[in-house]
Amino acid sequence: MPIRRRFNQPALPTLYFREGILSVPGFTFDKAAPWDDTGSMTLLAEGMSLKDGSNVLAKIAPAHSNASMMIEREAHILERMSESPESSSIALRMIDFFSIPKSNGDCIVLLLAHPGLNLLGRYFPASKVNPLLLADVSRARPSSSHADIYMMGIEEPDYIDEMDPMDIMDLASFLEFAIQATRCLEMMHRSGIVHREVRTNAFHLNAHSGLVRLVHFGNRAVSLEQFGVPSAFVLRADAFDESKKLKVKESLCYLAPEQTGSMEALTEDHRTDLYSLGVLFWTLLVGRGTMPFEGGPLELLHAIVQKRPMPVHEVRRDIPQVLALIIDKLLAKNPDARYQSAHGLQADLMQCQRRLLNAVTLAADESQELIPYFDIATQDRYEEFIIPSPLFGREKELETIRNVIRHTSTSYSRHLGTSNGSLVLDSSQGTHSHTGTQMNDDARSESMSSKSDASLQHHPIVSPTVSSGLNLAAPSAPGSNGATPTTLPSAFIGGSPPAQILPNGVGVGVNVNMSINGNLLGVASPSPSSGSGPTPSGSTPTAASAERDVRDVAGSSCSPRTSALRESTAALSASPPVSGSDGLRRVALGPSPRRHRTHAVVITGPPGAGKSSLVLANQAKWRSHGLWGQARFQETEAAPFASLLACLSSVLRQLIVFHTDLHRFVTALRIRLGPQLQNVPLLYEGAPELHDILSLFDISIEMPQMALDSHELRARFQSLVEGVFTVLADTRLFALFLDDLHEASDSSLDLITTLANSRSRMLIFVTVRTDKPQLIDRLRSMFSARSATWINLEPLSISAVSTLVARTLHRSKDDTSHLSRLVHAASQGNAFNIRNILTTLQRQRLITFNYDRNAWDFNLSSIEASLMDKKMVSDPNNLAYLISHLRELPEDARKYLIWASFFGATFKVTEVALMMDWEDSSGSSSDDDSGGSGSTVNGGSADNDIWNVPKAVNSMRESGATSRSSMRGLQTAIQEGWLVQRGREMCSFAHDRYRQASQSEAMAMPEVTVQKMSFKIILMMLHEPVPDVHRIAEHAKRCLPLLKDNSKREVLLDLLVDAGDSARARGAHELALQSYSNANALLDSKPWELNFPKTMELFLKLAEMSTWKGDFKSSTVYIEQCLERVTDQEHRARILRLRSRNNFMQGNYSSALSDTLLGLRMLGVEVNPAPSKREADVMFERVKNEILAVGFDDILSIPRARDPRTDLAIDLLNDAGTNAYWSSGEGFADIIGLTTIQMALRAGICPGTALGFFWALGAAAERRELFRFSADLGKLALRIADQYGSSFEKCRALLLFVSFISGYDNVHIRTNLSRVEDALKYGQSAGDRIYTCLSSIFIVQIKLYICEHLSELAVSAEESLADIVLWSNNGDMAVFAHGQMNCIRALAGYTDASTPETAFDTATFCEKDYLAQVAQRSGNLPVVMNWYNAFKVVGLFCLGFVKAAAELGFDVYNTRDKHPNHRHIRYGLFFHSLAMIACIRENDLDPATRNRYLKQIDTNQSYIRKWLSPSAVNNSTWVAIVDAEMASLVNSPDAFKLYDVAVKLAVNNDWLLEEGWASYLQGCHFVRSGVEGLGGELQRRGVARQAQWGARGIVNNLSARLDNRSQLSLKRHIFSSEVAVQTDSVIVSSSVSSQDGFSQSKGLSSEEDRMSSLTAADLASILKWSKEISSDINLSLALQKLTEIATETSGSQITCVVIARDVGDYTVATSMIPPELCQVHENPVPVRAIVDPLQRAVIQHALNTKERIYLEDVASEPQFSSEAQQSPHRSAVCLPIVSNRNQTFGAVYLASKYTFSPNTVTILTLLCEQASIGIANALLFRSVQAGTRENLKMISAQRDALEAARRSREDALKATKASGNSFKDDKS
Repeated sequence: MPIRRRFNQPALPTLYFREGILSVPGFTFDKAAPWDDTGSMTLLAEGMSLKDGSNVLAKIAPAHSNASMMIEREAHILERMSESPESSSIALRMIDFFSIPKSNGDCIVLLLAHPGLNLLGRYFPASKVNPLLLADVSRARPSSSHADIYMMGIEEPDYIDEMDPMDIMDLASFLEFAIQATRCLEMMHRSGIVHREVRTNAFHLNAHSGLVRLVHFGNRAVSLEQFGVPSAFVLRADAFDESKKLKVKESLCYLAPEQTGSMEALTEDHRTDLYSLGVLFWTLLVGRGTMPFEGGPLELLHAIVQKRPMPVHEVRRDIPQVLALIIDKLLAKNPDARYQSAHGLQADLMQCQRRLLNAVTLAADESQELIPYFDIATQDRYEEFIIPSPLFGREKELETIRNVIRHTSTSYSRHLGTSNGSLVLDSSQGTHSHTGTQMNDDARSESMSSKSDASLQHHPIVSPTVSSGLNLAAPSAPGSNGATPTTLPSAFIGGSPPAQILPNGVGVGVNVNMSINGNLLGVASPSPSSGSGPTPSGSTPTAASAERDVRDVAGSSCSPRTSALRESTAALSASPPVSGSDGLRRVALGPSPRRHRTHAVVITGPPGAGKSSLVLANQAKWRSHGLWGQARFQETEAAPFASLLACLSSVLRQLIVFHTDLHRFVTALRIRLGPQLQNVPLLYEGAPELHDILSLFDISIEMPQMALDSHELRARFQSLVEGVFTVLADTRLFALFLDDLHEASDSSLDLITTLANSRSRMLIFVTVRTDKPQLIDRLRSMFSARSATWINLEPLSISAVSTLVARTLHRSKDDTSHLSRLVHAASQGNAFNIRNILTTLQRQRLITFNYDRNAWDFNLSSIEASLMDKKMVSDPNNLAYLISHLRELPEDARKYLIWASFFGATFKVTEVALMMDWEDSSGSSSDDDSGGSGSTVNGGSADNDIWNVPKAVNSMRESGATSRSSMRGLQTAIQEGWLVQRGREMCSFAHDRYRQASQSEAMAMPEVTVQKMSFKIILMMLHEPVPDVHRIAEHAKRCLPLLKDNSKREVLLDLLVDAGDSARARGAHELALQSYSNANALLDSKPWELNFPKTMELFLKLAEMSTWKGDFKSSTVYIEQCLERVTDQEHRARILRLRSRNNFMQGNYSSALSDTLLGLRMLGVEVNPAPSKREADVMFERVKNEILAVGFDDILSIPRARDPRTDLAIDLLNDAGTNAYWSSGEGFADIIGLTTIQMALRAGICPGTALGFFWALGAAAERRELFRFSADLGKLALRIADQYGSSFEKCRALLLFVSFISGYDNVHIRTNLSRVEDALKYGQSAGDRIYTCLSSIFIVQIKLYICEHLSELAVSAEESLADIVLWSNNGDMAVFAHGQMNCIRALAGYTDASTPETAFDTATFCEKDYLAQVAQRSGNLPVVMNWYNAFKVVGLFCLGFVKAAAELGFDVYNTRDKHPNHRHIRYGLFFHSLAMIACIRENDLDPATRNRYLKQIDTNQSYIRKWLSPSAVNNSTWVAIVDAEMASLVNSPDAFKLYDVAVKLAVNNDWLLEEGWASYLQGCHFVRSGVEGLGGELQRRGVARQAQWGARGIVNNLSARLDNRSQLSLKRHIFSSEVAVQTDSVIVSSSVSSQDGFSQSKGLSSEEDRMSSLTAADLASILKWSKEISSDINLSLALQKLTEIATETSGSQITCVVIARDVGDYTVATSMIPPELCQVHENPVPVRAIVDPLQRAVIQHALNTKERIYLEDVASEPQFSSEAQQSPHRSAVCLPIVSNRNQTFGAVYLASKYTFSPNTVTILTLLCEQASIGIANALLFRSVQAGTRENLKMISAQRDALEAARRSREDALKATKASGNSFKDDKS
């Protein structure tokens, strides 16, 4: 009869538990003591029954805790097992199970018969087994044991003396124990119970009878792992004492691989217990408590999955081998390879026992083993119905995923082997030195990225500076007043010299270079940089160094501005050079780091197709050497980005145990995030491990308090997450699994889009259902064809289903063929349906186990009828069958699943149990309104009771209202396969389809019932110490009517607002808007009267969120309601600012400006929106005098403004300045800026003050030509932003300085590259999408100005455009980026340059259509087109379309005021002047047009010349070239000198584009003057300069002009120094010489020249790669590695390696077309069979001539021009592989549509030279193998011949003997 609990016993006041004393009527107990077990919360109390004197044992746990759930589970199991007559022999007898009310102790008690002393203590140290159950002679024990029938009549003290500790269990004792322990598991498993916590203290070995029994069924209240990583409890174990720490590690060792969470989705079944039993057996036999695995927590979890323990007979030599094999089988990683039943294990153990007894009895030969070998597992039984884990029918898909993983892993390994060196420039001499690190290939460690050796160079290393606005170092020493620089802890910098950090946290020249293992290799001392010198390449100036730049430049003198031609020439000649041209050019043309792209594997298929299983099948192998993060999305995520942040938490737990990688991660995080590091606390809530990691390095950061717009908040969070994930991917190999992406929210999808475009080394797996076509289309746009592998899962074939059914039933395919066809038809090949159908048939007893056959039988006719009756034939999207199954479950299980569906896919067991127990105590949730819990929800006195959360919950405890229904429901749901256990406290639905079926059943209930259930969940959550506001908000939306009518709704209203604020701060605006809307629904009918401040705050938040959503109508309604009721002027101004933004976003610029000005007037600030020129001049002079009177330095001393109205006024002024820039007329922006400066001088400095300074620059610079004053003002603004501003202000100040001032600042434009890169980081930190886009645009623009190699710059421009389209929703910023990218493509020769109309068209882009779209969607077309046309003029002129450029340039000039002070306008006007001069020179213009052009040239020159005096370094070359051209146009003799000045300025100031044009135009002037030889050389020199930076478009244009003019070729170049070897024999282009007299050194050989152009890092990489290639003696593998390395290094779009065969011809050995993997051709493909004619011709030419071929533009090479027309590639490289004996082994061919940089070709050339050694060895080895085979064949033939000869001789002898015998017979 089932045992009932005793509830609520008021008549028995002696039932209590206080201060460790348990009082139960009829019993007496000792004081309770903790069960000293890992993670246990249970107390044990020994006692005695007053009735019969028997000993009892009480297990006590706090009510409604994880520990109470474990004890309740044990009571449930004991009750179930009590039905068996053998239960008392395998488990303890349960006496009673009851709960004690809260007032008397608030706990539950399980009363058991005391088992007596435990002999297992003789074989384990005291720390291994719970001491209360050990043979401890020091403790007094109860004298009577009548409670246990196996101890009746026995007095234990008589046996205590016999229990001396023993180290190792003898073989006979072990077998006896093992057999009994196995029997316990067998009986338990037959009852359908899985223990899940089998370990040492789970068993009890009776001291008298020797009986083995189970003493618990799970005791841990906390989990040891969490999805494959150590739980928080385990991570805290380092703080425990040694004994507790050891216990934690030992507990981990007993986990089965499927319990670690790091394998594929394997459910825990009875074989899990057998694995843990195998660990116990191993430990018992080895003895002394030795465990099979050693190491830290994560190492143990890794070892459990990846490593096999040492065979026990190798550890203990006297153990028979057969016993070791039994244990080894138990410890198999795959459950299918273990014993399938405890019966089979017991049979083998009993066989061992019999053989051992025979061996001892017979006293056999001692040389034989005690237990002779026999075949094990022959008696094993498949009596448990288990569906095999392998994925049947998915072999092709699995292989595809493995190939991607292999490619990713290989690429990452090579990345680790490549050390990124740095470049150090000496601006005084123009020289440079290289430094780098080399990785020791012999270094090996437990992780790929943990350890490596690096060599430290003697040169200081310059790397990106760690710069932040935070004090991330340790606190200053006492008494330092914060003025003493602090240092980073030595642990952080790995023993390197300390990096200096200022008190404000800004690094001062802290330059670090990372080695592979993350230690700092060197710290460069900060050195002041010259105001006119360049910033070292790759370095980022800190605020302090920028400050020095400001002071240096401010004190420099400028050349006087002149107007006369000769005076201008003198001024141009006198301008100082920037630095040595060669040094800077090497930097500009050097290769940029290899760009990486996130790769994705997208798996699509219907529900239940096995998408997740396909990915998880590779998890264990990946985690053996990398990080694995899994984010499983749900349709309703309560917390913002809960899935992704939980994934990040898991990954950080994996990383935290690798200390070396942790150092690298933190260091890289600081460098990568920079100022963004201050936003890291936004991740703490979902990933608290990040806070713990930073705390290890004394980094403490407070939650950011910046007031940002909604768009900026979202962008800030996305950028932060992207940065953290990118750093993780750089630290270790990283895979991110995005499971069920179709259920992700829009905010999560936006964040994932950011991760997909992060260009990190991350590998992303995505599973998505095919019934979500819109999401799939979004994914296709998210992942390009090159960055994604798509896999679509089709239904399983009949063959796969047959294999699955046969393996499940352990029958042959023929036996199960009919059943397989039925299952396939019913399931439609859906994997989930197949498993569900088979499980259902077994549950219905239509599939039964045949014990004799050890297989499963089935009733085919009954199955067919059942399948038709149950209507299982349905599509995968139909839940009807699962819902029907749910309704067939017992009531407790059904209710449990419905309650669990309210908590999500994974939930806490205690929470669901509490809800069910509460429901049982107060009535069913389905009661009507008149009864049950519903009667207390609305009004009345009961309302106060139910809203008094402690009273509502405690009333249940006081009444003892906890039933067993929740535990019965949980265990039944687990047994039926609907739920799976996740650690101790968590459960998950076994499949999404089960959760969806449960949710569907829940939603089918009456609405009021659902409301009440959600209502109860909220009450439970409010009872928690720290309520989870997000979960409360999620459930609140289901029961708003109940909450609104309740008097305590204010509590929930505040929580909903808090939830919205938290979601808004993280950019989850959908959740925020939902929370705010729910809060609004809870407001009273008169909210403004009852709580005005709270209502206004809520309405403003709703208005802001509605604006973000684009619902301007709703936003306006909220704003108007606020304006109607607000009287405070400051508040009204804030509301007007919000309305102004609404208008601005809708394009209503005038209304936006009106609201802004109205807000300013309310604050007492008057601004004239339409000032006259005189008014503007008067105000400017007044403000300028005030500035000069105060002084620039003293302005910084002005205190911070304290009045918040001042901050608001400055913000409004900045809004007006932005509005003025985009819409208003001339002069208004000046007034805005001047007003801001006035307020700063009078009211104090604000964070936004710096931005206002820049709005006044138009007045100072463009109209009044006070450039020096403007530059000083801009630098002052930078200092103000650095001192007072947040990341938002710093980003905008840096960007505005670069855009408004850099053009006329007296330093090279290159120095601003670091500023704009810093602006990008600050913009990402602040979430400022607009200025982040502009920063990205200006980075590309400056690189274009300084002539970075166009093959690299084109990729950068495309990536920049992709980012801007993503960030700005393809707005006006994208047009800016597109204009620059079109110009870059045109200059690089990637466009159709046949006509002006198609000059910017490509195969995928049509400019005409694009501009039509821009005209339709742009809100400010003149501003947009001014930018676009400026760069279009440059492209048109450079491609030779001078007439189109000349006409378009007038539009650029006429709209120049749209972008005041911007350099791109003068850049375009410079080429506009050249285009007009070219048109005039053609003499086909009418007089009016000619005069118009001449006048415009003068106007352009005058406009550009304004910047000449303040910034000669940036503008003198333009003026000089146009002046020279004008002099040449009128045949002035000064032209020769002016051209010389122009070339000299271009060379000295390092303007490569301008130098090329100056040289070419100078040559043209010489040719026109009759000096054709020298002129021709100058022209070719100009063309070569353009080719030097990859400007193939210009080269093609100019080369065509040169080829059209007949000229005599010179024997050698005029500019050659002397006869010397110049270059290798290289084909480049017939019209462009590769010789360069200015860059070649005397007597420098080609090899030395190539070597000198490489950095130490390049050389180190080449050596490592060549070693990697040479390590494989197998020729195919060596060539495969060469192909992969060459492809990755060059970025080629096709690579192949041809190799010589023995017959003398050449065949294609390997080929690779990214992103596909390298293909090794087993069947040789002759070169003549290559399809691509260009590829075939180039390879044949290279093999014939034995010369390397480098074709920058194959179309320009006559030899291959015809083949080029048939090939999609524009650039090709072919490098012969030649031995030291000049023997050609083969060749490497690479081709791309982009030009290969010369540096890349040099690297590939040296790589081939080095690799030739390894290839030669591989060829030699192949020939030796071939020779060996021939020798073996010859030896075999000779052996056969000898054998044949021997046989022939024997036959001859036999014949002779036979003939002799016959002769004798005849004779006789």
